[in-house]
Amino acid sequence: MLEVSSFQCVDLDTAPGLVIVTSLGADHIDWHGSVERYRDDKLSLTRAEGAHRTLVPDSATFHDVHRQLGGEVTFVAPDEHHLAQRLNLLGAHNDSNVALALAGAAAVTARPLEEVRSAVDGAASNFVPLRGRLTLVARDVGATTTSYVDDGLATSVLPAVAAMEVFHDQPIALIAGGHDRGVDYHALAMTIATRVEPTLLLTMGDAGQRIGDLVGELNPVLEQASFATMDEAVSRAQTFLAGGGVVLLSPGAPSFDRYKNWEERSIDFTRAVQARRGPAF
Repeated sequence: MLEVSSFQCVDLDTAPGLVIVTSLGADHIDWHGSVERYRDDKLSLTRAEGAHRTLVPDSATFHDVHRQLGGEVTFVAPDEHHLAQRLNLLGAHNDSNVALALAGAAAVTARPLEEVRSAVDGAASNFVPLRGRLTLVARDVGATTTSYVDDGLATSVLPAVAAMEVFHDQPIALIAGGHDRGVDYHALAMTIATRVEPTLLLTMGDAGQRIGDLVGELNPVLEQASFATMDEAVSRAQTFLAGGGVVLLSPGAPSFDRYKNWEERSIDFTRAVQARRGPAF
């Protein structure tokens, strides 16, 4: 299995036997030039030469672009068996991701879908989720509970919005921003600005500045601040969440303004959290 980015898809002339597209938002606009070009470039792999199957989510987004899809297309509905929860994967979007993974595994192994689901379910307790995807770094439990969640791989708008929705009913201190690739941040800003629960927006980099400006226009009273170091961000978050909640690193942007890559940024977040509170339990 090979994961390719949108700007790599255009370099592939021949499609593999199975192509799975999990999401379609707006990313790498600085490279593609526009949202429309980004989407067409990303989906170009599904239209590459060679007989192949294409699996996509059964969602309005993908039905809207069905004419841009190639191969033998299957729209895959979200998993309704709650397997994502047993795999410790947070968020409703993972019901779709799990369904696509199951369908893909069934296709390449030529086994019935239910057989594949049963095998995964039986081994679910041994599964360790990928670090940087809504990973619990630490949790303070006392009179109140504060969780520290690393979603550092959320370097674009869609996963950051999905992360916010996971914790929609809890106070959040969101650490967001980074290198600005020129994407449209209105969807993320709207998600932040319209939250009912108490919310603190902590921003970094040029992307953080743009997100903060948009949120300020939509909700001038929502508390926000920029920060110079991850230690400062975690400290501000802890003060804000004195009554409990979630400190969430879900940047919605690449890390290149301050870090070598997303992993280095996530490591810095984990270090700052553990320096103040200790490891997860």
